Amino acid sequence: MSEARYAHSIFCDDVRREHNGKLMFIGVYTGQMLVQSFPVTLPSFVINCSIVTPVNEPLHEVTIRVLRDEEEIQRQEFPADYCVDHRQYIEQLPEEELDEKRLELRANIRFSPFRVDEPCLIKVRIDTEQGEMRGGALEIEQVAGEQDS
Repeated sequence: MSEARYAHSIFCDDVRREHNGKLMFIGVYTGQMLVQSFPVTLPSFVINCSIVTPVNEPLHEVTIRVLRDEEEIQRQEFPADYCVDHRQYIEQLPEEELDEKRLELRANIRFSPFRVDEPCLIKVRIDTEQGEMRGGALEIEQVAGEQDS
């Protein structure tokens, strides 16, 4: 039996593609971004979002939403014609491989510049035909001991 869908995000300063197709993640944040003071403006901030689904449950329409606390600050929609029909691919797989294979939709959501006025939580939410998924979050806080002047 195949596993359920899941989503995850990498929060970083930049994402670059090498000549060989590999992705390079520059300045990756792991759960928390600490800043010296607010407001702060980053020249670039990227969220690399991946949605993984069992091969026999292909994605249909997908919307990725980025929230700052509860305010939507970015939305990226992938209509049905973008979420390619994978029937031919699935039909060619041996039955014993159906539980092992996954389909993945990956998107880079770029902010340039990215201004943050106060501590907040940046959240990724994904809407699909099966409902809402959580795609991770990044807490942005001030370095302990630093005070606004």
